Amino acid sequence: MLKQAFYISITMVLAIVISVSTSFAQVPDPLATAASGSILDTIVVTSSRTSEELREVTSNITILDEETIKNSSAQDIGQLLAQQGFQVSGYPAGGKLLVIRGMGQASMGNALTNRVLILLNGRNIFVNSMDFTSLANVEKIEIIRGPASLQYGPMAMGGVVNVITKKGSDKFKGYAEVGFGSFALNKQKVGFSGKVNNFDFSFGFYRTEQTEDYKTGKGWKWKGNTVGTSNNINLNIGYTFLEKHRFGIDYYLLDINDATGSSADVSYFHPRPKPYAGLTNHDDRLSNIAFSYEGNTSDKLFNWSVVYGTGRNKDISTGLNADKSISWGPSYVTWDINTFTSLLSYNGDFISGVIGIDYTKYEDKSAIHITPSAEDTGFFASLKLHLLENNLIFSAGGRYDTYDLKSGQAGRHNMKQNNFVPSVGVAYTPLDWLKLRANYSEGFRMPTLSEINGTSSYYGNTDLDPEKSKTFEVGFDIFWEYITASLTYFHSIWDNKILGIDTGINNPNGWPPGSNWWQYVNLNGAEIAGFEFAFSADLGQAFNKDFVLKPYVSLTYLPTRENKDKKGGPASANYLGFDTLPNVAKITYSFGVLFSEPNFHITSTINAHSSKDTIGGNYGDLPNMWTPLMPKNYVEYSNDLIVDFMIQKRILDWEEKGHLNLRLEINNLFDAYDQAFINYPGPGRNFYAAVAYEF
Repeated sequence: MLKQAFYISITMVLAIVISVSTSFAQVPDPLATAASGSILDTIVVTSSRTSEELREVTSNITILDEETIKNSSAQDIGQLLAQQGFQVSGYPAGGKLLVIRGMGQASMGNALTNRVLILLNGRNIFVNSMDFTSLANVEKIEIIRGPASLQYGPMAMGGVVNVITKKGSDKFKGYAEVGFGSFALNKQKVGFSGKVNNFDFSFGFYRTEQTEDYKTGKGWKWKGNTVGTSNNINLNIGYTFLEKHRFGIDYYLLDINDATGSSADVSYFHPRPKPYAGLTNHDDRLSNIAFSYEGNTSDKLFNWSVVYGTGRNKDISTGLNADKSISWGPSYVTWDINTFTSLLSYNGDFISGVIGIDYTKYEDKSAIHITPSAEDTGFFASLKLHLLENNLIFSAGGRYDTYDLKSGQAGRHNMKQNNFVPSVGVAYTPLDWLKLRANYSEGFRMPTLSEINGTSSYYGNTDLDPEKSKTFEVGFDIFWEYITASLTYFHSIWDNKILGIDTGINNPNGWPPGSNWWQYVNLNGAEIAGFEFAFSADLGQAFNKDFVLKPYVSLTYLPTRENKDKKGGPASANYLGFDTLPNVAKITYSFGVLFSEPNFHITSTINAHSSKDTIGGNYGDLPNMWTPLMPKNYVEYSNDLIVDFMIQKRILDWEEKGHLNLRLEINNLFDAYDQAFINYPGPGRNFYAAVAYEF
């Protein structure tokens, strides 16, 4: 560890020395809007679902702006969040899964089983993987740490990630990039945005192709895991009329072809000579379009918006033998999603508030003759009191949801449940550079149709209750001159956790032969508590220099990860049999340095991130992937320290006509073993080089 830290330090110094010897030019600060207190005036939109200043937010929120994204070597949102200190799986071909405060989705499944809600421009598009869209056309990302069910209903128990794409402005902008990398990777990006009279527009297209199996950090090839060909489109257009009103259309498409995945080919301890059960070829198509209207009064005292969205997520899976001949399938899984949201906000000097209604309908169109569905109708309201010249904020709110599950088939069970969640908070800014905050909030996740009705390998359970979480947090944020810092303590209770357990009853039609029936049950849940810390300092600003030299660190420490499932009865005791919550790292952290300098237009970053002391089920030591996990199969493991490096240099400058950049990225610089979740290792050392034009 000391040797690796030494190498990292030397690499950081070399990056800075090389940059300084070539140069000197100022770029916008990527980690904060400003360090003089004005960052508290930064506008955010996720926390209350309407525009508000950062000083008014009572919970811990992370903001990744456009410059942070641009100066990262991350290939997707999942990798970007890992570089910011979040626990994210590094498995490219199977999706990037995220855990916030011990809650998320550490195994494959659809978005209805997720506990961290992923949004695109504030709306649910029914995805659960953090690689669902390119970073190329993203303006910023806002992450709520902790329950956000008041604002967004189910699936937001652990938090929310809102990916906000670019909108057109008065200045016409554009970009194009061509790049090549390891494992036969090639990428192309193109996009533009602008505004003509009352018409604004933004368009982004991103294509990536990777056709070779990647190698892990120990040099083991992960057989049959390729990204295939992926095409991603983001389109946002709008028309403003009568100055205060705008109609908008927001379109999203992700089309993936020939992505292959295999069952666990590599265990935590040793490589396997071949995959467990051949390969699976995936062709996925996710599309969503939203129509919106927003407006406000001339004094901006009242604001309102109406959004209707509709989309389809379709996966076609085909089993392949080693010679790529078809072994089974194709199998079709298709979900339709329709959403409607209406908001009205009041922005008085003393009182402000939001009321709204959400309607979401998910329909499983996989079968021909039946259409199971899940409908959620939610009513929510929140109120704020603004005292001491807006330096003291009290907030309170509540949400009432009616959740309706319909099997669409005679003889199958339906379910209708109601749920209420409250939230209260306070934010106090005693000094221009200091904010104190405290918040209490609750979250919930409803059972799914497959959990109450069962599948070919699971008994149904009509007695399932919703999962619930209760979280209290307290913290502070500092924005003093060239320093930004935050510290948060939180404590969460997770009740009625839904988990599948082995019943011990033989399933005569199960696979493989001799396997048992499983069943989803409510277990006791978990207790999670810990600290979140972030710090950065612009040393260039501190010493009145032109350049940016910014070290930063982010840390999540969870001393309490108590798993209460073993106290839930004999079945759950047999399932786990220990006290620590599985798939949750005790420590997750990142640190690095950004250097940017003006006269020679050069930017360089180096980032290191890791997670420690995670307990997970090691399928790699089982005879086959269908063998039930026993307590002895659970091991404690830690992710290696993953170091990513990026350097970018402007090589041609046509002033108003734009400029040409050369970019080099080396991810996993020291070829470490990247395994935030056991049996899902990420790539070893890999390279990417690109030429990018911007205007």
